[in-house]
Parts: sequence; structure tokens; C-alpha cells
Amino acid sequence: MERDPVYEIAAKEVLGINLPKSLVVRDPDEFVDVASNEFANTAGFFGLGVGLNYVLNRILPRLNGTGQAVKSAVLLPVMFSFMWATPFIRNYLTAKRTGKTHFTQVIGEEGDHLPTLAEERALSYKLTEYRNQAAKILGLGAATGATLGALVWGVLRNPAVRQQIPAKTKAWLKENLALKNGDFKNFNTWHAFLFWGIPAYGGWIHAARDNYERKEQILKGAAFFISFFGPAILMKQHFRRQLGRFFVADKVKAGIRFKDVNKPKLEEAKSLWFKKHLYPMLTSVALLGTSAPLMNIYLTKQRVERDQLRHQLQQAQFGNLHQGTLHRIPFSTMVANAARTRSNIGDGGLQYNSPGGLVMPNPPVIY
Repeated sequence: MERDPVYEIAAKEVLGINLPKSLVVRDPDEFVDVASNEFANTAGFFGLGVGLNYVLNRILPRLNGTGQAVKSAVLLPVMFSFMWATPFIRNYLTAKRTGKTHFTQVIGEEGDHLPTLAEERALSYKLTEYRNQAAKILGLGAATGATLGALVWGVLRNPAVRQQIPAKTKAWLKENLALKNGDFKNFNTWHAFLFWGIPAYGGWIHAARDNYERKEQILKGAAFFISFFGPAILMKQHFRRQLGRFFVADKVKAGIRFKDVNKPKLEEAKSLWFKKHLYPMLTSVALLGTSAPLMNIYLTKQRVERDQLRHQLQQAQFGNLHQGTLHRIPFSTMVANAARTRSNIGDGGLQYNSPGGLVMPNPPVIY
């Protein structure tokens, strides 16, 4: 794993994020929905990267200079678009399999029932929408990659234009955007953040099926950014300094070999190497794989109960809604008005003076 970081990143992604996030769910339909999205995201990133890497190696000339830059310009936008389109593909598959197009249905907050004719038509419309959205995003990524590739090819093959680009700009682009030697296997942490993390969470927020799911994805995205720029970087720097006591800097970066360590210090070096890989994975499990999903389960439950209560209070306050348009009154005002007409019944619930004689529990603590 030290010599080929692709395997290390893939292992941490699957074991530290994909698997625990797939298990912390509320409903069997949500399990399939989350697992298909998580593993498709990871498999797509590495599969597309390796596959395109192979194809471009055959299409482009020997990867020296111009070919390396062109390959990066083509490969990275295509991968970005695939990551962004994956949630729409997930939505399509879930709707096709279950007929559910709302997140609250997927997580089991809405009971199952036979679909009406209007719901069947809405499902057909949603399936077309998901399919078209995914196709547009993938098409845009392919077009962007081809355009950037052609632009970079033209610029770099023209000495007059190439010389006008400041040296610092070329150095920054080569260090931060271009793949080393034009090889996907050489993508670094910055590449993973730009062309995997951002489009993955951006796509999940964009493809959210209702506000409940959108809020859950925003919280997951926040946890990702905190983990990425906090513990992950700090631990990486810490263990690199510690391992530097046993290996010279270039060996720590390129891959360590325990045979280079003196025997008395061998056990300590092996322990540090083990912690270097274990601790970041445990951090991913704690922050991304379990804490964020568990917080979402709790918060979404509170939001759904709050909105259901809001709807029931509106019905109790205004009676038959078909006789007029429902006025928008703040939730706190409705609760206060209803409280003035209540009478205690046994367990402390509320009985409102409404047309239907509706009996309601006390509002939840969180409004």
C-alpha cells in the first residue's frame, strides 16, 4: 500500500466509509439505496480511472510532456462528472425497483400503499428526469474533457503560446492538477478532494429527493470536510515525522522497506506503520461512517415528526381546507392558539376544539 496509494485509499474508502454508512440505515430499501450509491461511487472512481488510463495510453502518444498534460485534462473532468451523476443513477434505480421517489418513503417514514394513477404518472416523470439528468452531466463531463484536452494539446504544442504562460502558473498546474507522469495511479490527496470529494457530495446534495435528504447530505458533507482537513491531514503529518526517524524522507514518500531498519528499532517502526494506516481508518468510521448517519437518523426523525404535527395542527386550526386557501401562520402561533383551547385528557395529551374533535399529543421539544 505504501508503494501504490490507490490500494490504500480504496481500502480506507470501502472499510472506513462505504461499509459502515451502508449498515447504519433505517429500512431495507434505504440499505440498498445507500449501499448501491456508496459502492458505485468508489467502484466508479477507481474503475473509470483505471479504464480511461488504459484507453488514453493507447490513444495518446508516449506520455512525455504534452501527452501527460493532455491525459490529465481529459481524465479528470470525466471522472468529476461521473461522481456528480452517480446519485441520479442511484435515484433512477431505486425508483425503478421500489416505485419510491421521496426520501421519506425510502427510509420508511411513509407507509406503503398501492399507487394511484397520478402517482404512477409522477413516477414515470421522475424516472425520465433522473435518466436525463445523469445523461446531461455525463455528456457535459465528456465534452469538457475533450475540449480541455484539445486546448491543452494546442497550447503546449505551440512554443510561442507556451512561453507566455508564467513559470509559476505552469508549476502550480503541474503540481496540483496534472497527474504525475499522466498516470491515474499517481493521483494525490488534492486530486481526491477536487475530483472525488467535491463532486460526490455536490452530486448527493443536487440529487436530493426532498429537503430531508438534502439536509442529511449537507451534514455528511460537513463531516467529510472536517475529517479531510482536520484529523486526516494532522495524522498524516504526525506519522510521517515519526517514520522519518527510521527512514529518510524520500523513502517515507515513495514506500518504506522494513529491511532498511536496524533490528532493535524494527518493532517500533512496524507499530508506527500499523498505526499510520489504522488511525485514519478509525477516524473515517467514527466521523463519516457512523456519527454523521446516526445524527441524521435522529434529526430527520425530529423534523418529520415536527412537520407531521404542523400539518395536523393546521387541519385542527382551520377545519375543512377545501373551503378556502390555507393561510401561512407561524408554527409557534398555531401551537399557542391551540393550547388556549385545550383540555387535559389522562396522559397529558391535548384535545383541540376542532371540527373533527382531533386528539393530539404534546408538541415535541424541538421545533
